[in-house]
Amino acid sequence: MTKFSVRVALLASAVSVSLAMLAPQQATAASGPKLSKDVATALIAAQKASNAGDYQTALTSVKQAQAAAGQSDYDTLQINNFLGAIDINLKDFAGADVALEAAADSTAVGDLDPANQKQLYHNALLLAAQNQHWSKVLSYEPKLEALQDNDDTTYAVTAQAYYFTKDMANAKTYAQKSIDAAKAAGKQPNEVVLQIVMGSQAATDQSAAEATLEQIVVTYSRPDDWDQLVGVSLGTKGISNADALNMYRVLYIQGPMKTADDYTYMGSLAEAQRNSVEARNVLQAGVSAGKIKADTTLSKARTEASGDEKIISPAMAAASKSKKGEDGMQVAQDLWGYGRYADVETMATAAKAKGGVKDPGEAAVLIGMAQIAQGKYDQGIATLQSVTGSPGRQRAAHLWVLYAQAKQKGATSAPAH
Repeated sequence: MTKFSVRVALLASAVSVSLAMLAPQQATAASGPKLSKDVATALIAAQKASNAGDYQTALTSVKQAQAAAGQSDYDTLQINNFLGAIDINLKDFAGADVALEAAADSTAVGDLDPANQKQLYHNALLLAAQNQHWSKVLSYEPKLEALQDNDDTTYAVTAQAYYFTKDMANAKTYAQKSIDAAKAAGKQPNEVVLQIVMGSQAATDQSAAEATLEQIVVTYSRPDDWDQLVGVSLGTKGISNADALNMYRVLYIQGPMKTADDYTYMGSLAEAQRNSVEARNVLQAGVSAGKIKADTTLSKARTEASGDEKIISPAMAAASKSKKGEDGMQVAQDLWGYGRYADVETMATAAKAKGGVKDPGEAAVLIGMAQIAQGKYDQGIATLQSVTGSPGRQRAAHLWVLYAQAKQKGATSAPAH
């Protein structure tokens, strides 16, 4: 079975800070610590400018506050808090990180009310994660936990921090907390945490890792995810060439495929099934994608496909008149390569009804695939979920069900070829 992989590069950038609308805290309060006069005057001016969207003027006022003499710890905390908010609005996230980490590490944090403490630690944690300051992330998360202000995002970046500091046990724990929090909030789990969970499962529970990978595929439906899932599925025990081709068909239709081997192997599978038009189209797509070069194999497929195209219409007519269902099935398989999915469904359905089909289970798979390829997702899912037979056949049918579910969810995927 293909080994599961965790995309570390994705984990490093998957959680981003989006705090452009963050407003500075009030410079004065009805109770609690007070700002010194010079700091308060400058920060009130900064707040007015910030509220008006004039962040450069606000920044100038904050710098005036920084220059004030005799600052208390509370003054400095509020100055940094204002500076962090303004830097965020100016898209200076590195500067905002420095300012908010200084504020979050201040001994005066306890002078803030709980709501402002939550905001400060939340924003400082996200910025620290964006700048890969993992120790800071791990120091702020317990503060948020004590304030009961963690959510799926803060748990996700905490899991990320543990992952990159090689504490896999805690990475998995916090990844699961993020998944649970997201589900409780009616949201999709972040792919960062799904990847972490999958990576931890792969070492001990391949079935669980595969289920997590399926969740990633249905949610995000990206070519890399499909490539990994099909790669894992090709390791199914007792898989036939027909099953493998049907697996590659879902990889191809969600496209683009990832490697040269994907195109050449699928082309050879189609050729072995005597689907010359499909073999030609797959190999030509590989050339167009820059994955493979035109060679004698493609030339042969082109020649055979040209001959097939001349006889496909008479073959359809003859199969429709034939009392043998197998004749219709062979034509239906050919039609798949043409992308004529409605004709595939009609021809395969009629062939199955006539009887005499060598493999009725394969007919059901082809019908369900054709329904899904036409966008008839509910029908296709129902057809494929009724498929029985070998593990390879059931696995191929299941991949098509997952593809339909991804399309129904509106996951981003490439158009069919």
